[in-house]
Amino acid sequence: MSRIRIPAALLFIGLFFELSFAQDPPEVVELYGNGVHAYFSHQNTKAYDLLTQVIEAGSKDPRAFYFRAMTLLRLGREPEGLLDMQVGATLEAEMTNSAYPVDRSLERIQGRSRRILET
Repeated sequence: MSRIRIPAALLFIGLFFELSFAQDPPEVVELYGNGVHAYFSHQNTKAYDLLTQVIEAGSKDPRAFYFRAMTLLRLGREPEGLLDMQVGATLEAEMTNSAYPVDRSLERIQGRSRRILET
């Protein structure tokens, strides 16, 4: 009976550490959320500033790069936006778990920006 408990405990500890290191600290998560809110409110400069803070904090969340890319497209800075899309795509491809719900987060983005992102 004790054989079952030890491996289960080790599995739980392993999952805990994987999840805790996969996501950003609460203050970075809050910055990201505020940046996305600013994006959807068409506050493009604010969105850019907030999402840049998330990225500069060391976040590996591909969504931060994708939303900053969409913001850059709105600001007429397409070459920079395309670079952010590439970084976001690389991070997304490297994800070993689904800590960041990329598909669900990007559902509302449509039109030309979405077509560029899909390409």
